[in-house]
Amino acid sequence: MTSLLQQIKELVTSKQDLITETTEIEVFNITSNINFIDNIDPNNFNSISYTSLKYIEDSINLFVSQIGDLATTKQDKLTAGDNITIDENNVISSSGGGSSSFVGFRAVAINKGGITPPIGNISKYLDNTNTPPYSYDTNNLYNTTTGTFFPDRNGYWQMGFKFYNNGGESTTTQTNQLKLRRNGVELGPIFFAGNNAGQSEDATTTAFLFLGDEVYITHEGTPILFIFNNANNFFEARFVGV
Repeated sequence: MTSLLQQIKELVTSKQDLITETTEIEVFNITSNINFIDNIDPNNFNSISYTSLKYIEDSINLFVSQIGDLATTKQDKLTAGDNITIDENNVISSSGGGSSSFVGFRAVAINKGGITPPIGNISKYLDNTNTPPYSYDTNNLYNTTTGTFFPDRNGYWQMGFKFYNNGGESTTTQTNQLKLRRNGVELGPIFFAGNNAGQSEDATTTAFLFLGDEVYITHEGTPILFIFNNANNFFEARFVGV
């Protein structure tokens, strides 16, 4: 079967005169202005018959209509987002992903031995965050000089600590407290744990923190001997979500 394009070529090349009327087809907007033929007097055409021109007009209009139908079934071109690539063959690939990156820290003391710190910030004795698997710090969250944890985003954070003391008195005033300072104002302990000798000062909690908050651990009560090493003492936190 001869194609429409071949039929048009054979029809035009067999004639002497050329069609010079303006014909406008905007395919991408699916519009057509091929209606000039309706205003032509068929009695004045010697080169191409009115029937042939009408056939061409109807065929092109049908073709434009089919393109319009096809366009309605298509979606906008995809744009690659973070960690996504689309190659020349329209193959979509991702890198990373699958799970959220872990954000957190764990600070320990590397074999400092027995220390009796004064009342106040004892987390500053946990001055190492770079000795895997004992310690880590993914986002520079913990200041090893001041012993302070600085959350880098708003959301829920799970925090925990453990301290080993030797020879402390069993009193209700002797506790290790996780404290929060916000906008320069200490809001008091988030929680506290321990009033006995041994590894009793061990606790975990979750709290909603804001970027700019400061979290640290203090010892309240009678000064006692702490055995600081990487196995018995740590302060840690990890981001849970918003």
